[in-house]
Amino acid sequence: MYPAPDEPPEPERHAAVPRRELTATIAGTVLEWYDFAVYAALAAVIGPLFFPRASPATSVLLALATFGVSFAVRPLGAAILGGIADRSGRRIVLVISMVLMGGASLAIGLLPTYADVGVLASVLLVLTRVVQGFAASGEYTGAITYLIEHCSPHRGSFYGSVMIASNMAGSLLGSSAALLLVVLSPHGFVQAGGWRIPFLLGAVTAVVGFVIRRRLAESPVFVELKRDGELSSTPVREAFRHHRKAAAVILGLVGPLSILGYASTTFAPFVQSVVGTSATVALTASVVSISAGVVVTLVAGRFADRWGGLSVTRAGLLATVLLTYPAFLLITTGGWAAVVAGQLLFTVCYAVAQASTPALYNRMLPARVRATAYSVSYNIGTAVFGGTAPFVIAYLAGAIGDSTAPAYYLIAAALVALLVVGIARRTFRPAATARRPGREDEMAGLPEASPSWNRFWA
Repeated sequence: MYPAPDEPPEPERHAAVPRRELTATIAGTVLEWYDFAVYAALAAVIGPLFFPRASPATSVLLALATFGVSFAVRPLGAAILGGIADRSGRRIVLVISMVLMGGASLAIGLLPTYADVGVLASVLLVLTRVVQGFAASGEYTGAITYLIEHCSPHRGSFYGSVMIASNMAGSLLGSSAALLLVVLSPHGFVQAGGWRIPFLLGAVTAVVGFVIRRRLAESPVFVELKRDGELSSTPVREAFRHHRKAAAVILGLVGPLSILGYASTTFAPFVQSVVGTSATVALTASVVSISAGVVVTLVAGRFADRWGGLSVTRAGLLATVLLTYPAFLLITTGGWAAVVAGQLLFTVCYAVAQASTPALYNRMLPARVRATAYSVSYNIGTAVFGGTAPFVIAYLAGAIGDSTAPAYYLIAAALVALLVVGIARRTFRPAATARRPGREDEMAGLPEASPSWNRFWA
């Protein structure tokens, strides 16, 4: 039997996360998604510079495939960084990931192109994306775990939604930077080297984030585990020996939701290469829809703490199933207003569906292996499904010859997520776990039933 619950009684918890901890976690997540959004938004420019021998459409697909390559290393990075977080502390992983993300962003901004060094340029681009993927494997999940362990359980959905809003804000900044670069620069400037500017700005931001994170206090939950001598010496083995069901449920939900998430934040290359709109229209639509997504995510997080996290998630997924095809009908018309409206409709549905899921994942896992189990499960799902989503969406539209074809892929993802939400509720809600004798190892370390715990599963 593993140690009893890591969460003290609710009155002893701080309702709000300290400002410095909140700022530092947000900063890193914003940077992570800024880099990914900039790369996706500029894929139509980067592709021909690093893969010039392919056709224009194939160059974009290769650039998006490189986007996906960075996800291949994520499961390994999650096991390494998650293990460090469970053995040595949450804070050190946040510092490591910030350094790696900033260094990779700087490297991309300084890379020679194919015209300068030939195929070596393509190889170096892939390597920098791999480093970014390794860093990202511990950044997002590590920041969520760190933040939620600072707050009261009845605020968990909101603070989890803050981190999702942060990654959307990073995508917004990346798309905005690319949009401003395209709109304000003279003709040919972006292709001639202007594309480097957003990556160099990301590296500067990483320096500021590194300074802030060095001064962070450790997670109070980790401090308690260390004080009581309850840290796991082999968190990877323990996580997947005793908490396989929780890990499987997280993986099963992260996979389809990451498809929806990466679709919502990387529409720009699809709209440009498949629908045929201008870069200005594609990037403007992304900026408007992601801006709305940030606000809706925070509002949904608030409602999830009041009404129940799973109720809000189910509502968002049902809306996604019903409204994704109409959204694609609007997007594929190619008109400015229709493209904006379609992306806005899809992104708002996704924002509602995703808002409370970080709290769900953390509630399903005991603190001694939380960082490892969450990171590995999350990053496997993201690597297999999220990282390939932009490529699959572009491929489906081209191979089938119907630009609305990706809608069916996204609807199927939402249906799978709905199924997994139902499994999670039946398996992990307090009434269900109380009736399962013989599963003490799997349930050890989870919070006891409380008003906020019961309300979450409504």
